[in-house]
Amino acid sequence: MKGVILAAGIGKRMRPVTDVVPKPMVPIVNRPVLEHVTRGLVAAGVEELLVVVNYREEQIREYFGDGSRFGARITYLHQENPAGGTGAAALLGEEFVGDQPFVLTFGDLMLTPSNYADLVQGFRQNPGAGRITVNWIEDPSAGAAVTIGEKERMVKIVEKPPKGTAESNWNNSGIFVWTPAIFDAIRRVPLSPRGELELTAAIQLLADETGKVTVYQLHGLWSDVGNPAKVLELNRTILSDASLGVPVERGTYPSAVIDANCAVAPDAELGRCEIHDFTCVAAGACVQDGAVLRSCVLLPGAEVGAGCRLENAIVTPGARVPDGQTHQGTPEQPAVIL
Repeated sequence: MKGVILAAGIGKRMRPVTDVVPKPMVPIVNRPVLEHVTRGLVAAGVEELLVVVNYREEQIREYFGDGSRFGARITYLHQENPAGGTGAAALLGEEFVGDQPFVLTFGDLMLTPSNYADLVQGFRQNPGAGRITVNWIEDPSAGAAVTIGEKERMVKIVEKPPKGTAESNWNNSGIFVWTPAIFDAIRRVPLSPRGELELTAAIQLLADETGKVTVYQLHGLWSDVGNPAKVLELNRTILSDASLGVPVERGTYPSAVIDANCAVAPDAELGRCEIHDFTCVAAGACVQDGAVLRSCVLLPGAEVGAGCRLENAIVTPGARVPDGQTHQGTPEQPAVIL
């Protein structure tokens, strides 16, 4: 089975981090979120991937290459107009997938990895027109509310229902298995009031016409990686709960004090410093003597000078915090150092 990953968006809510990196390259526990997606798909047997790119795409292409080091075969496709809607983005995969079922997913999602295999296996055991994923949330007004009927059949999907009007708390999670019938449905739906082709409208059309769109309820972790605060939150969640199944790599640094709930990549550079409270230090990052980090994220190539104090902070690739500086954000409003 092939897979299509939509990774072309600008990521406005993730600014200022996305002023220097595309959102799919923002790391969660030291791996780009797109790498988590890719590894989950490969483990599910989805090894031939099309990655739809645009914004700062050279970073994605350089990091993933042909996909071989992740066990995948990756092809890239440049999307000229990322603002055309989710349906327009999905249509770009039509030639790539041919006449076979395929996985479609957004490239900025974090979930318990075994969900990918469960989704694919469920479709193979009970094939239909498609299978969508859902997660339970208190308020689906910012997503798409999904009503589920008998035998896991999808009855209704409503994009961004006004607060208090949703018929269900099940939210469209953004990972799907489709047959190529979805492409015809996308072409037949009218443009939304925003002038976009909405994937949810095509999903509803396909469900109404076939009655064979089913629903898989995700287990464990699900989150979009929407803004800087979500990066800190996800690191804390994953490092607090190994049962979520998200892999974490840790190096050994005898000269540093590192809490067990932190993740420092094996090829970072640490002096006699302190790393506390769910801090993540990526490959190629450097923390010098006397620095103290709490609830921070250092992206590849970031450098924290001697004697610095950082809390609830994100240091972007190549950025350097000069010796002795203090930066203190909050979990809701992290300090971002460019």
